[in-house]
Amino acid sequence: MGTVTITAVAGLGKPGIDNEARDITDLWAEALREYKGIVGFSLKPTFVSADSMIANGVDAMNNFHHFRHDEKKIDKLRSLFMANIDFVEKGAGQLIAAATPAFPPAAAIGTALTLVLSKGRFKKWVVNLVYGEDADLASSRKAMDTSLGRLQSATEFAILGNTEELQKMNSELRENQEAHLRLAENQSIMLQAMLAQQNSIQDDMKRLLSLLEQQKKGDKVKSKPSRSQNKVTANRVRSFLAEVPGPDAEVRSIRESFVPDTSTWIFDDPAWTSWEKLDESGSPSLLMIRGPPGIGKSHLAVSSFDRLRQLATADEERQVCVAHFHCKESIDFLKFCSNGLLSTVLQISEQNTEVRQRLEGELAKEVDPVDQHDSWDIWSKLIVPIFDKESKYRLYMVMDGLDELDSDDERIELLRCAQDIEKNELGVKMLCTARSTIRPDFRVQGSVEICVTKEKIVPDMRRIVWNRLQSRAHEYRGLAKFSKHVKQRIASRMEEVADSLLYAEHMLRYLSRIARDSSVIKELEDDMPKDIVDLFTTMLSQSQRRTPIVLFSVMKRFLAWVSFCFRPLTLDEANVLVNVEGEGTGSHVARSEGIDIEEEIQTTYSRFLQIGDTTKEVDEEIFSPTTMMKDFSIDEVSNAKPQVNDDQLEIKFCERSMREFFSGALKEEESLRTPRSAAHRTIFMDCYRVIKERAATERPSKVAKSQSLYEYAIQHCMHHWTWIDLKQHTTEENFEVVQSFAFLMTDRKALATGLEALGGDNLIGDLMDVYYEKWRKQLKRWSEWYNESALTLPAMSSTTIEFWSDAIVNAPLSLARCHVENWFTASDAASARKSYRFARGAVKICTGLVHLLDKDYDDDVIDEAGDDMDVDDGAQENHSKEEILGIFNAFDIKKTSNAHFAVAVLLNLRGNREDAIKELETAIEMCHDPVEQFRNYDFLAFINVELNQNEDAIRYSNLSLDKIDGIPATSVCRAYVTRAKALSNLENNKEAAESYRRARLYNPDQVPSGRVLVEEIIAYLEDEDFASLMDTLQEWKPVERLTWMTWAYDWDEWLDPQFLTIVYVAAFRSGKVDLLVEVLEEAIQSLDTYNSGAPLRNNLAFVHWRLRANKEAARAILNAVLHSSSEGYPYKLTEQSPSDTVCRAVNMMTDILYDSFQRSTRPQEKATILEEVKLLRQMPLFQAVQIFPSDQVAHLIVLARMLQKIGPAIEYEAVIEEAFACSYKGLVDAISTNDSVAANHLARVVHLAGLQRHAEILNSAQFYIFDNSEEGSQEADTATEADDEVDENGSEAEVDEDAASENGTIPGSDPSPQPEPQSATAGMSSNITSFEDDVYATDDTNSNNGAEKGSNGVTGNLVGTKTVTTDAAAHSVAEAEEAITYDLNPLVSYTCKGQCLDRVTWNSWKSDEPMYQCLFCTESRLCQECYDIRMKCNVGHRSNNVHDFCCSNGQYMKGPVKGWQGISDGIIYIDGEKPKPFKQFAEEVLQQWNTAWTEFWRG
Repeated sequence: MGTVTITAVAGLGKPGIDNEARDITDLWAEALREYKGIVGFSLKPTFVSADSMIANGVDAMNNFHHFRHDEKKIDKLRSLFMANIDFVEKGAGQLIAAATPAFPPAAAIGTALTLVLSKGRFKKWVVNLVYGEDADLASSRKAMDTSLGRLQSATEFAILGNTEELQKMNSELRENQEAHLRLAENQSIMLQAMLAQQNSIQDDMKRLLSLLEQQKKGDKVKSKPSRSQNKVTANRVRSFLAEVPGPDAEVRSIRESFVPDTSTWIFDDPAWTSWEKLDESGSPSLLMIRGPPGIGKSHLAVSSFDRLRQLATADEERQVCVAHFHCKESIDFLKFCSNGLLSTVLQISEQNTEVRQRLEGELAKEVDPVDQHDSWDIWSKLIVPIFDKESKYRLYMVMDGLDELDSDDERIELLRCAQDIEKNELGVKMLCTARSTIRPDFRVQGSVEICVTKEKIVPDMRRIVWNRLQSRAHEYRGLAKFSKHVKQRIASRMEEVADSLLYAEHMLRYLSRIARDSSVIKELEDDMPKDIVDLFTTMLSQSQRRTPIVLFSVMKRFLAWVSFCFRPLTLDEANVLVNVEGEGTGSHVARSEGIDIEEEIQTTYSRFLQIGDTTKEVDEEIFSPTTMMKDFSIDEVSNAKPQVNDDQLEIKFCERSMREFFSGALKEEESLRTPRSAAHRTIFMDCYRVIKERAATERPSKVAKSQSLYEYAIQHCMHHWTWIDLKQHTTEENFEVVQSFAFLMTDRKALATGLEALGGDNLIGDLMDVYYEKWRKQLKRWSEWYNESALTLPAMSSTTIEFWSDAIVNAPLSLARCHVENWFTASDAASARKSYRFARGAVKICTGLVHLLDKDYDDDVIDEAGDDMDVDDGAQENHSKEEILGIFNAFDIKKTSNAHFAVAVLLNLRGNREDAIKELETAIEMCHDPVEQFRNYDFLAFINVELNQNEDAIRYSNLSLDKIDGIPATSVCRAYVTRAKALSNLENNKEAAESYRRARLYNPDQVPSGRVLVEEIIAYLEDEDFASLMDTLQEWKPVERLTWMTWAYDWDEWLDPQFLTIVYVAAFRSGKVDLLVEVLEEAIQSLDTYNSGAPLRNNLAFVHWRLRANKEAARAILNAVLHSSSEGYPYKLTEQSPSDTVCRAVNMMTDILYDSFQRSTRPQEKATILEEVKLLRQMPLFQAVQIFPSDQVAHLIVLARMLQKIGPAIEYEAVIEEAFACSYKGLVDAISTNDSVAANHLARVVHLAGLQRHAEILNSAQFYIFDNSEEGSQEADTATEADDEVDENGSEAEVDEDAASENGTIPGSDPSPQPEPQSATAGMSSNITSFEDDVYATDDTNSNNGAEKGSNGVTGNLVGTKTVTTDAAAHSVAEAEEAITYDLNPLVSYTCKGQCLDRVTWNSWKSDEPMYQCLFCTESRLCQECYDIRMKCNVGHRSNNVHDFCCSNGQYMKGPVKGWQGISDGIIYIDGEKPKPFKQFAEEVLQQWNTAWTEFWRG
């Protein structure tokens, strides 16, 4: 998916509209301006609010009213006339009517008068008369009317103009809105497409991971990332201590209940005062703080840590470090001593830079590395060297809660460390807290102890009580409602009664719930609980009273589970448990009442239980390095941000003491507590019911579908059974256990099937573990009880009666029989193999069958198997044929065709393939099921492939593939793959590729394994059909390409490590490099979702660099890698470690820059490139992870070459000395695994210094083991003395490793005579000081000691004629009387880095295939063919099908040296030279090296 960039659409709006910011304020301001232009003056604001306007109006009306109605005569006349105007009008009418007959004009006058009245004129005159309006008033009124008219006109004009503008603007806005709507619709379509693509990728990744989990061999240990990145220093240490979390997670939970100014009384205790002092003779090294539960020991630990941290902060020289660790039995990480010490190491690395650097050096040791699971190893190798007696550094360690460590063994480990402090006077002070019940011998000589009692904590209790009384926290908010008198009474009573801080906390919460003064006073006056146990009993009684009677049995059983379960229950498991059917379970009540465990916990039992904020996964997230560092799961692939599932939250007691209270009942009570035996019996019976329901139900119920509860039942049912004391139960209860136990042991679908489903390899390891003997003793007790009570027991099944007739014999025998039955009915090879191993484990404890087993079989050596497709493919078993057939015939079980298939699987794994074929032929004769018959033929074909009987294999494959109707798609795909392998073996690669293609297309919903996809690619490579190969790669789905690429990246031992590079060459020769780039970018885009694209970015950079000759693109990609971040654990899918990734990126970038350096002829440009190379080790990714020194040598050698060219000489010496010291140290150390790399690096280093003869010998020695032990040295001396040619220096001289390991340090004086410097010294000196030419320019002066200089820049000679073997066994010397067996290192293998498709690989020297070691590249070895091509390219003869590889105009060291024979027992054998101990040769190299530098700086 690409990046969507949203840009503005040009031309969508009118000019000026984008900058419009008009509102109603602007409109009114413009209207007022226009008004002023019309009337000549502006309106002035008079009022500031609506209230002032109303008040002013009221005042004006009142004033006018007083003015008009002043109670004078005129006012009264007006009022009277106005009130009677209607009567006047009527009287006038009557008067006119009467006068008209006598005076006719009266009618006209009346008409006029009526008209005047009707027209309002008279009315107006009367109104004016009444209201007293005069001319001035009328004039003013008229002026006001005129002004109001003008204002109205101005306002209307303004509104009209603004309305037109608004309409215009609205029109433009509507157009813009429509344009933006269209753009949003387009973006929505794009986003939907991107989302669909993302969902598709996530689905593909989910399927891919599911496939890889099943198909990859072995479980690769994924280190977990560090969650915190705080402070300045510890990133590299974190990359080594990846499983160690930050130390503050548990402290935060303690600080939540911490009250300021408490837990400080300890600092006045004499024991603290004497312990706290550093560097004072007689000061104790261990301070032990003991006390009962809930007394505040953890608070004292936190307070002590804060005090010590203040002391460390006050130390200006920062020589004092402080670390703390809080043990917790409920979290796996926090209950082991080794983890406490690792946490200490991590914390001190964050507090002092020099300490961190020393830790990095120790952790980076490739010899005798630190065992992070061994407490003493951590202590002695990491902590002791930094804080020894002579060190300037001091350490305070606070270890809280030793009683919560996993076992006494863990406490003894810590005690051993404490004793070491006192014994060796280390600069370490240790403070430990523990309960009073901890073993009293946990002390060292001179240690001091503080016992925490109630009397000592009274001041703290008083502060805490008053803090809670004033708290607004939810659980204490009821206390704030009390009066001051009640609060005082509570405080006094708590001080009087409470025996611990925990008691006070719980009592205060209880009183907070009451929240009424009178009730609280009554509680305080009554008899309060005397101690914490009594308080818990009272609290339980209150919860019990609130529990309905019908739910009592359900909650009692649930609390028994929570109290005695071997791990916390989840909320989902608890809800399932209440539905488990059985007598006394109360499940029918739970269903009818609709009980909700979550609601019960949060209401009735909230004082005891909590639904925790840490599930098993979240514990790993908090108490391990990161939110990622749990293992990469499919759920995380499906959801970039996994959603929290409340059903998986753990149910825990609020306090550890509460679990002890609930599990401490000694006898059956009427309360909700359950005695130990009864609780374990309850859990065992529930486990039995869960297993039985899963075994018997075709359509599983909710109980049967609970996978986690089923796994717990399988894993722990027997453990719970061993804790049942049959004497404490009735006959009926014991009878129920007897029947249940017999069913579990005799029904193959019960315990046996469950154990196999869980995984593992045998009964002893997965069922019994450390309690096997306890299980046998318990079985004996139950067997005796059964024999005594058999006559009184109810009727039982014949199987149960037979089982208990001799249970001690029948128990393992029945379980073994169940596993054998599962073996006989296994549907695939993986299931058959697993069932057999479990059957073997059960047979091992069967007295009558143990003779069937191989005595020499090692149970601890077990090859991992993948799915049924991979289990046949290379997996091996050491079981003998006699053992397999013995177990096969040990039980009277009908041998079906499937049973013969199952035994054939084991015989094939053992290597008895002929016998396996016979069993399969028998199975074919007996079989009538088409699916099984298909499987039999396919397996028969596979075995024939293993026997190289490929024609028979194809015949059987065709028989299986002739009828595929109704056959599972997975089986058909497998058959096509088997056929393809046979065709490949016959070199019919075209048909093989087509068969692989059919396998891939037959089931499009299934992602083929990475191995199958790689084999399909190889089929094209074998025929060099590069175009078809790339077409196939293009045809694959994205998830298939990602599967192939990541699987091939994490190559298996059978796959060429350069496989991907070979495919890149094929892409180049087919002219489809662009397609290859697209494939890589597609895969990187998918991996970037999980920040895992860096390894493939290195590959993409290689393609741009070597295949496209685009160095700038390659550098940009490598820069992106080097500027990325990492927290230390492998990248997803590729499983590439960050350290390997960054080393590859650095080396590739170094080679690219060095090529530019060589080509440049400008000094300033060379200097700029040099600075770039220097900065590579400062890049963020390089700094984020720890890089072993040996992994940096190749880069240092190239950097030294550049410094040798342009200087300065001092810096050149420092760099080359660092490379020499690291290589030499690896050469002479006590282990052989790093000998090859050290020899190769040292050869290149000393060759750079001019010691060519020594370099060629070292280069020749890289395939061998150098015996550097004392025994090896003595044998070497003996061999040399027998030859009577002992060098006068001998092999007794000790190597000054310290001198060799210090950069730039050359021994100043040596009493022993130094040999004459070789001629190379002068060459080295002259070349460094001149800064003009490389020391390896084709100058004859650079050869020495008779080494012949080959053409084309090659030094050294071909293998002598006496070296004839090539199979890594031994060389033979014609002149020798006896053959010498040379000590080849089986771990060493080198591959040509050129462009040959059939990659040449060296496991030893080959007489017909020399190896050319490039001296300019960081790592490049060429075969003869690729070397010849490279030489032609250097002179301009490059063909179109040859891509760029190695460096241009490079120089090479050809191996082995002339006359080379090998190394045997630490002795070097070269024709024409006397045998020489390798240790002596190494000393000579060191002497020559030091002498060369001495001569270089002389004069």
